[in-house]
Amino acid sequence: MTIPNCISEALAEEIGTHIGDGHLKFVKPSRGGTEYRWIFSGHLTEDREYLLSHVASLVKKLYNIRGSIYERSAKTELSLMYGSKGVFYFKSKVLGIPIGPKHSIRIPAIIFQSEDNGIFAACLRGLFDTDGSLAFQKNWREEYADPIINFGTVSPLLADDVAVLLGQLHFHFRQNTYRSKDPNKRPLHHIWLDGPKRLEEWIAKVGFANASKFSKYLVWKAYGYCPPRTTHLERLRMIDEKCK
Repeated sequence: MTIPNCISEALAEEIGTHIGDGHLKFVKPSRGGTEYRWIFSGHLTEDREYLLSHVASLVKKLYNIRGSIYERSAKTELSLMYGSKGVFYFKSKVLGIPIGPKHSIRIPAIIFQSEDNGIFAACLRGLFDTDGSLAFQKNWREEYADPIINFGTVSPLLADDVAVLLGQLHFHFRQNTYRSKDPNKRPLHHIWLDGPKRLEEWIAKVGFANASKFSKYLVWKAYGYCPPRTTHLERLRMIDEKCK
């Protein structure tokens, strides 16, 4: 096991990935003792390549450890689980990532202190690869051709931090808070970038490491639109057909 001694683009991206779809938790097994687990979770099929190839490689590069793979078909969920106590406390004590619920999570100060646009972009990439979305709305031709990159969180601190990073990279974006009529539900803070120009700017400055999301962009580039409710595999077939 190794612990990074300085911020890097790889660590910034892994931090973003953890903020998006990771969590820290203590586990008390029946045999006694305490297990220190940190887990990345995603869709069983759509995020498989991203988690098992990209995220696993990123973790191995940063911490020199390998995780265990868990599939829950009933919930269409795939998880990468790690059990390093040293990395667990590095994340919680040094980076300030909360243990348990992430209602008040925010981007660690080490990201902002770098004053490095490459670090900012890497953190955003990890965050949007996991907890963001790329979709296409109908245009006047009734084609799903108008792109929108969206991010939503219940943490107002995280939403504000994301807005700061986007501003540092000179993105034009919109931000809003949606409050449910149900008093038991937390407000959802949304940030989105829309239009072809914003998408191309995102690809140039930040990009997608999640192949499923990037395949949507490739279909849009090839056809001028990207149909909704398609799978990653279906989109790859569409790209192959266009290249023949």
